[in-house]
This record gives sequence, C-alpha cells and structure tokens, in this order.
Amino acid sequence: MNGRRTGQEDGDFLQELKGLLRRHFAVVWIESEDDWDKVIQSGELQTTTATSADPRTLFPYAAGDLLDPVILYEVLALQSRQLGDVSSDVTGTLFAKRYSVLIAGMFAAYTLYDVPISADLSDTRIRLEQGGTMAYLVRSDSQFANPAEPMDAGRKRLPASEARSGFSAYARRINEHFSPILDAVSSITHANKKVLRSLVLHQVHMLYARLQAEAADPDFQPLGRATLIAADREALSRPENAAFHANFRQAEENPPNRPLLMRRYCCQAYRTSPGGHSHGYCESCPKIGSG
Repeated sequence: MNGRRTGQEDGDFLQELKGLLRRHFAVVWIESEDDWDKVIQSGELQTTTATSADPRTLFPYAAGDLLDPVILYEVLALQSRQLGDVSSDVTGTLFAKRYSVLIAGMFAAYTLYDVPISADLSDTRIRLEQGGTMAYLVRSDSQFANPAEPMDAGRKRLPASEARSGFSAYARRINEHFSPILDAVSSITHANKKVLRSLVLHQVHMLYARLQAEAADPDFQPLGRATLIAADREALSRPENAAFHANFRQAEENPPNRPLLMRRYCCQAYRTSPGGHSHGYCESCPKIGSG
C-alpha cells in the first residue's frame, strides 16, 4: 500500500493516488467532469460492461440514496442473492464490511497524499459488483477547511507540520458520512449497530497498522509520511476523535511487517456461499481458534 517511490516527481502524485485508490479500495477518484471523461476513454473501468459516459449510469447509486428505505432494500436484496440468499443480518454485516473499504480509502488519501475526499453523500456514487462487493466513485472536497494547503502552486509538498491540523475535522466529516448509512442498514436488516460500526473501525485501524509497518521500510515513500502515519494513527484515539477510538488485539503469529488486528465481532462471511462456494472464516475473525 506504498505511496510514492524514490525517483518519482511530485507532479505524479495525482496519478499515484488514483492508482492506489483503484487497486486497494475499489475507488475511482475524479477531480472534475473532464477527469471523468479521461477515465472513460482510458478503459480503466474494466469491471463493468456498461459503455455510458455518464457516471450516474456506471455508478447508479449516490451514497445519499441509501437513506431511502426503498432503495436501500433494493441494494440489500440484490446483495443477499449474490451471497447465496443469506439472511438479512448477514447481508447487513457484510454491507458494513464492504463499505468500510471506502472509508479506509478516504483516510488513506488524506494521510498519504494530503487529499481530502468529499464526505458529502451526494459526492459518493456506488456500483454493485459480483459477490456482494461494491465499487465507488468519489470527488475531492474543495470546501474542506484545511488550515494549510498541503501543496503549493507547484505541487511541492509543504512541511509536514503545516498540513496536519485538519485531520480531526476530516475524521468528523467521514464519521458524519457513514454513521447514518449504518443506522439505516441496521434498521432494515436488524444487524447490530455496534457490530456494523466495529467492522468499519477495524478496517480503518488495520489501514494505519499496515501503513505504519510499511513505513518502517527505508524505501517507503513519500518522504516524511512515516511520522505523519504514526501521528494520524495516534490521533484516532484522541478525545476529539472518540468516534474512531477502538482497541483490537494484534495477532502474535503474524510478522512485524504484516500486522493483523483481530476483529471484535464476526462479519458472518462464513455463512455465505457466493457462486456456490462457502467462504469460511476470515483471517481476522474472532471465531478462529474458538473450537
């Protein structure tokens, strides 16, 4: 999940961010409609057979649509069928697990590249894919009141200390983005709201645990990110970020360069059979070793 590597120019950072989000978080990030046109022309959207140049066709749901019970029921019903006609509570927990990938991507963009992704529910669009997974279309947050521009006019990085004071405000905006969605999912599926939230927090904390481990590599780039990763990870436990405070046990058998945090609650993926194949326990499942 590395950022820039030695020898690359600062001007490449936008393309690197887009690549990172696509590879690790199933997120397509655009800055403008012109940017969207370039994505369409490049053929990057290989996971869909649609040919429309309208993002509302390729990504038919806005995140805000999920607050409409009729639309949310439609989405969850389709995901239930994709997962083997599982019960509603299983669909609900796995929705939270899938959506947590987007939330982790939003944090990664800020911590690694100083780019805030818009938390406005109308600026995130969703496409349902096979196996109950989701892909996302997001935009930059041009209205985010970051006290310091992380890049100057020449796209050169400002000193690390000047670009971090907005982290807590950004975290609050992200929390305001996903909390009402999880509430709506819990209401329809009867999945425990505390469990749904814990699945999202686990994904975020895993992100920072992995990034901090990778940043110990002297080849990790961009320069200065090791300190910022550690600072942002620590900030998640501050009182002003109480919504993201969580403790997860670290698996002792994993190597230091690949930390694994164990979930507090099972995501219930083992109860699914997408494509007719049983999923089994995830490597971070608390049921592992329980007999």
